[in-house]
Amino acid sequence: MLRFIMKLLAIPVYLVLCVLCLLADLLMRLYSFGVGIIGLLLVLFVVLAMIWRQWYNVGAFVVMLVLIAGFTFAIGLFAATIEIWRDRLKGFIEA
Repeated sequence: MLRFIMKLLAIPVYLVLCVLCLLADLLMRLYSFGVGIIGLLLVLFVVLAMIWRQWYNVGAFVVMLVLIAGFTFAIGLFAATIEIWRDRLKGFIEA
């Protein structure tokens, strides 16, 4: 009986995780599109700054690229964690 009540309480949590999963997927798609354009411009700026020997600008652009990569990793980690939690909760509800 207790397990049945726990499963009933887990259903709203599962729905919230499904919504978060959809939002994370949408965020990742939009972010990837924007980062593709911005990343291409930053790489172009790095090359131009290296040609013109503006080393301060090269450093700034490289830091921006590293921050973008870190933020991308964080979004991917967040989306993967939500997916794992959702799958585990689904397994609990189905068992």
